[in-house]
Amino acid sequence: ANLKLAQSLFCTTFSLDAAAWDHVTVVEGHTVTLNCNINSPLKKHVEWKNPDGYVIFFNHIQALKDKRYSINRLSESEFSISISNVNFKDGGTYTCAYYNPNTTEMKVELTVLGLPRMTRIKHKGTTLVKCSAKANHHPPQILWSFDSGPEFRVYEQVRQRDKMYESIAFLQMLPVMRRIKVKCRIQHPAGHSQLLMDFVKIRQNGEYNSFHLNLRGVKLILVRGPHPTRLISSGPDH
Repeated sequence: ANLKLAQSLFCTTFSLDAAAWDHVTVVEGHTVTLNCNINSPLKKHVEWKNPDGYVIFFNHIQALKDKRYSINRLSESEFSISISNVNFKDGGTYTCAYYNPNTTEMKVELTVLGLPRMTRIKHKGTTLVKCSAKANHHPPQILWSFDSGPEFRVYEQVRQRDKMYESIAFLQMLPVMRRIKVKCRIQHPAGHSQLLMDFVKIRQNGEYNSFHLNLRGVKLILVRGPHPTRLISSGPDH
């Protein structure tokens, strides 16, 4: 059974210090690491909670029985955990709390981004190209371009389901006299959108295969506001 500690468990003994915030972005299906810096050698207990308030780890004890969770490091100065095969349900605010004797919290907002996906339909001499993308917290914006031309936007449909937003856009292509590369790139407040791109190549008698940018091994440190936003990708867990 999931273990959920009552908020009042420590309130009669400890006071709550101001929480620090961090922002982490990960690509769907990859592994993400959440870090918590412990600044006091007097800490007695430390825990990680998921966005629903359920305890994942209490010290070395795993309270939430999910094989995707693991401890990377638990020391006097750091408590870092990993979540593998991340999906959109994992998005949200995670809380690391340690008691020394005051309660100190660090919150990490996790955003999951999906790679854009393009499909093509041929109908009565024209080609319809669809691009869709998913993300947490905000709908991703879809940007189109032809070959090396300027980017532009068209009308997008937005769907929301639980923590996930999905944006869908279409382009109708007239018959072409030469091969054209149609690109679809997404923008999102939490991610490095230059990496989130897909394209198809269209010509008179067919198309080449779609291309999805390989993010294996990419690790970037971005800056957004007073705290760092990290896009971390250590390869898909499929």
